[in-house]
Amino acid sequence: MQTLNRVLGKVAKALETVMIASLIVMVVVMFMQVVLRYVFATGFAWTEELSRFLMIYMIFIGSAVLASQDGHISVTILDDLLKGIPRKILKLVQNILCLVYSALVAKIGYATLAIVGKQKTPNMQITMDWIYAVIPVSMALMFIYLLVKSVLLFTAPAKLTKEGEAA
Repeated sequence: MQTLNRVLGKVAKALETVMIASLIVMVVVMFMQVVLRYVFATGFAWTEELSRFLMIYMIFIGSAVLASQDGHISVTILDDLLKGIPRKILKLVQNILCLVYSALVAKIGYATLAIVGKQKTPNMQITMDWIYAVIPVSMALMFIYLLVKSVLLFTAPAKLTKEGEAA
């Protein structure tokens, strides 16, 4: 389990690198487009499309990365009130709900690939399945991260908080 956790950590780091590279490309391409449009009165048709697709990729990849870091937005009032086993059970229920969601979105995203596979983007002329593929892939990664975190809830040794209590 420790090896799997280490591999998943490296995957999360690689995904973060992809997100950073996507953001850099998006900023450079949009800056280039603004300069070309307002200084030279010309521009490329594909820049807005590429930026939109990179943003979509960053959002979905980011959801998987956040799942690896327990970073998704949540209401933590019950987490703060509960300790020990009740807190672990609450966290397990939360993870199960997220597991169901990610599995459902992955299934729907995968089914969508067959529908959009023949469509091409207007300017870049790439098939839309390259764009939609990020949905099932990122949700599958999110599912794996949540599953591992759920197993580790009850198998990993408890971490001590600053107050010296087991979390």
